[in-house]
Amino acid sequence: MVEESISYEEIARKSDRELKKVLGFWAVMFMAFDSLLGSGWLMAPLYSAAAVGPASLISWILGLVFVLFIVLAYAEVSAMIPRSGSIVRYPHYAFGGFLSFLSSWAYVVGYTAVVTAEVEAILSYLSGLFPTLMIRGVLTWEGFAVSVLFILAFFALNYYSVYLLGKLTAILGWLKLLVPLVAAGLLLFYFNPGNFTSVPGGFMPMGPSSLVLALPLAGILYSYFGFRQAIEWGSEVKNPQKTIPRALITGFLLAALVYLVLQVAFIGAINWGALSLTPGDWSGLRGTVLSNGAMYSILKLTGNPALVAFSFVVLALAILSPMTPGWSQLGSVSRGFYGMAATGNLPSVFLRLSRWKTPYVALVTSTLLSVMFMLPFPSWVTVGSYAVLMALLTYVVAGPILLVLRRTAADARRPFRLPAAAVMAALAFIAAYLATYWASFSMLWFVFFVATLGLPIFLMYTTSAAYRSRRRGAMITMGIIYWAVAVLAMYFLLYNGIVAPYNATSGAGLPLSMAYVWPMVAYVVIMAALTAAALYVARASVDEEGRSHIGSGLWYVVMLFSLIVLSYVGQFGVFSSPLIPFPWDTVIAAIVALAIFAWSVRSGLETKDLRAAIKATSEESETPSRAQEIFN
Repeated sequence: MVEESISYEEIARKSDRELKKVLGFWAVMFMAFDSLLGSGWLMAPLYSAAAVGPASLISWILGLVFVLFIVLAYAEVSAMIPRSGSIVRYPHYAFGGFLSFLSSWAYVVGYTAVVTAEVEAILSYLSGLFPTLMIRGVLTWEGFAVSVLFILAFFALNYYSVYLLGKLTAILGWLKLLVPLVAAGLLLFYFNPGNFTSVPGGFMPMGPSSLVLALPLAGILYSYFGFRQAIEWGSEVKNPQKTIPRALITGFLLAALVYLVLQVAFIGAINWGALSLTPGDWSGLRGTVLSNGAMYSILKLTGNPALVAFSFVVLALAILSPMTPGWSQLGSVSRGFYGMAATGNLPSVFLRLSRWKTPYVALVTSTLLSVMFMLPFPSWVTVGSYAVLMALLTYVVAGPILLVLRRTAADARRPFRLPAAAVMAALAFIAAYLATYWASFSMLWFVFFVATLGLPIFLMYTTSAAYRSRRRGAMITMGIIYWAVAVLAMYFLLYNGIVAPYNATSGAGLPLSMAYVWPMVAYVVIMAALTAAALYVARASVDEEGRSHIGSGLWYVVMLFSLIVLSYVGQFGVFSSPLIPFPWDTVIAAIVALAIFAWSVRSGLETKDLRAAIKATSEESETPSRAQEIFN
């Protein structure tokens, strides 16, 4: 009985309290701003223009609105319970260990890739000076070696001084605010309004569906999702209940403004002749010199001596710019592993702190994974798209968490309280769901596959470590079977049956034929039956708490299956004539999302870790908050 009364939150509390509170408002705000404006301002204007044309401005505004709902939901929760590793701990407070494991798995395997993306952005600009580092946007082996050196430097900074990390981030943050705005202002002298309406195809040359397709695949959502840096270091922030929501919202809105200004300036400054392109060949922008550094190259192409000189300032900042989100992202992923240990989904060794009070085991693991991700994703836009989709599988829980905690912790202190919470939470969920759906089946099939590969780890580790499974051998066997069947089904049904034929058509779309329908039906049926069997065996072997946690997270599993099925039959699937064309596919997806959202809110429960977290937060904030109010 004594063992049952101790929560993982209480076990992690010692480490939480030893983390140094050294990050103030400016450090936290610029951690969010710098990550939002990391490599995105260097590359996203090019890729979004290539994907949508002048209408990419609408895509940026759509992305701003969609992500803002998620930001506001996290603003309330992070002010209520500030924690390091918060993205993986909040689902645990609201739904228990099963859902927190699945979303945590998506988080760490997704955001480890973000570190890789930031380093590849640095290399893309260095390749302008050293062409052997990257060829047509893809790393060479020489570029890979240099990338590893950058990651090791990020590791050293995270390991030895969070305080120095915060100071350097703030300093570079001011430069990243001023230089992009100056660059955009200079480009306005070469502004050609005809690029928006007078070139062939007009303002929206790729059609309305391209507006949403660009969100996950052209770097727009990738750029906006850096906001989480403001909440991931909660236990290391001074006066966190006030600092975090202020810094989070300020950093997000400021970065969004910079992106909109940059996109307008970039499109207006495109010189088709200098790029050897036919006016209106937006997709052709990817194959030009702009792919080696969009903002730097477009300034040079003006031929103006002053702008050419300033292009080297942009180049210098371009090399520095992704460094801040790179080292912050590496630290955040390590806090993700730390948070997984704090929820019982990883061994407590990941809670261990170095003599400099940093979670060093988690940091070493994050560093090794970041290096590994260089191999399968050697280009910025590919790794960025993958990371966005894995991130969306974690952000989709923001809205449900907000409402569940409103019910299960109604009396907890909320320094920031979101108005119209039910509406805002629903919009946050629908926004994340639709953004994932719009990513297209060509990306979602792989994301679904990676997401489901985490389930066997839950079976083999968490069921025994957290829920006293009586059948550990059966869980290990089931996990191995799950991996084997999942890999074989994916390869023979999805990849060989659908993905490879679709890629062979160069994106033209497959004919609507049973030859491409039955492999998908078989795959979904096999994976659904396999998952149901695994969860049935798990529920039968764990204690009462484990059963309640598994039941509380079932909606998340159903959500994953609904996404891949809808993606296949909708506008963004593989068929040249989709079963459900745009916009009706999006309408149906929104309705499905709303239904799942209602289920998720009803599934939430009051966990013992939530009670322990609220108690600890109250004790930590009582005395400091009175003193700090004098200075705020």
